[in-house]
Amino acid sequence: TIDASPAELGGLHFCLEDTGSIKDASKEASDLVDGYIANRLSKAEEDKKHLASFKEYLSLLGEKLGGEGNIIFIIDELDRCKPKFALSLVESIKHLFSVPNITFLLVMNRNQLEEAVRCEYGSGVDASRYLQKFVSIWTTLPKTNDGYSSVPKKYLRNCLDRMEYEMKTQTHQSTIEFFEELVTYYDLSLRDIEKSLTNFAIVHNATDGKLNTDYSWISVFVSITKATKPDVYRRLANNSITYKDLLEEASLERLKVDWWEDKPEGHPIKWTLKYFLGTDEEAKDLLAQGNYLESRPGSRGAITSVCTWLDAFRRN
Repeated sequence: TIDASPAELGGLHFCLEDTGSIKDASKEASDLVDGYIANRLSKAEEDKKHLASFKEYLSLLGEKLGGEGNIIFIIDELDRCKPKFALSLVESIKHLFSVPNITFLLVMNRNQLEEAVRCEYGSGVDASRYLQKFVSIWTTLPKTNDGYSSVPKKYLRNCLDRMEYEMKTQTHQSTIEFFEELVTYYDLSLRDIEKSLTNFAIVHNATDGKLNTDYSWISVFVSITKATKPDVYRRLANNSITYKDLLEEASLERLKVDWWEDKPEGHPIKWTLKYFLGTDEEAKDLLAQGNYLESRPGSRGAITSVCTWLDAFRRN
């Protein structure tokens, strides 16, 4: 069976009335088919030669570039590509680049790539076994969340340094520490941290960095919420969420610190959120129990203000 169009077969058309001979037409078709097959075989042989030449060139590429002969290609976020493209890329790496001194480092979410295999080849495929054909070694990047060795905290500090957000005042220091606390509490990814910091930078620049502790902490919380829980953020921006609902939807129930454990809220940010989101009567009751605000008592527009600054840069 020949998979070819009439154009590929030289534009052959059968017209027995014109030739007057089935035998002649059959011979002509046979000759064209033979020629087509011979041409395809010739091209396949040429492709093999080109592939061999390509691999030989790659194996020497490191030396040609003045190195020691080893080249590493890093492909990041492979799992975020369309399944068909991601698999095609992995397969091409195996067939075209499987040569000495060339190494490919694929950075991905393995579970998502395995799902791409099942999406492309069917749910019954053993995706893990299939990928073993193309991946020699699997390893996992460590993610330490403890103390000074915490990777997310280090990344946060590095980004803040690049933003030139420094510990100039007590407010700056407490804001950074609170940011670190929420990064750990929510177990944010590096991408989540980056998005949250982008939001925080908008607020910081919009106010020229002149925020008191109340507004700074609210800015951190709202910035993270917008990056990780957009539905909750929209309700905050619309002033359509109660403190009780926020506790549940933003998963704040377990957020506590030892030095606030004797207070009902268990954490100063929860007290602050309760003050800004509650009714006037609830706010008065909170102040009667102790005023922990730097803002002027009675002024309860911090959350609305922060959301307004952020929404000025919202992309529809």
